[in-house]
Amino acid sequence: MTISDKGLALIEHYEGFQAWAYKCPAGVWTIGIGTTIYPDGSHVKELDRISYNKAKDYLLHDVRQTEYQVNAMLKVKLMQCQYDALVSFAYNVGCNAFRQSSLLKFINDYRTDISIEDTFLMWNKITVNGVKKVSKGLSNRRRSEAWLFLNNEVKYF
Repeated sequence: MTISDKGLALIEHYEGFQAWAYKCPAGVWTIGIGTTIYPDGSHVKELDRISYNKAKDYLLHDVRQTEYQVNAMLKVKLMQCQYDALVSFAYNVGCNAFRQSSLLKFINDYRTDISIEDTFLMWNKITVNGVKKVSKGLSNRRRSEAWLFLNNEVKYF
């Protein structure tokens, strides 16, 4: 599967666009629409600058890499909206974290006794000075991903 325009819109909304490199809450240099590593393998660094069009190119490159890994991890057939939500999630938390998540396990095990929204919301924290704290931005993103997963429409919180 590949992500739809709805899924890309969700990612772009929550990642936002930054022309200048900045440190994300996790302390990683980031640019454009969530890019941390350029397609050539080099890392984003301080003082890097990018155009919106180049940022979109990098976003698509990064999403294709995420799709490849998500497709390899899924053992079940999903609806497009569900797939889009999972690619957004994996793009944000990283594919290694997604691989180890209860969210992936529950989906692959056909679990219907769990709350999808609660499972997405388990991933709404950032580490500040060594302490995990709930992030309003991540909580909103997780609610949007869960909403897309369940309702086949994008809703921003």
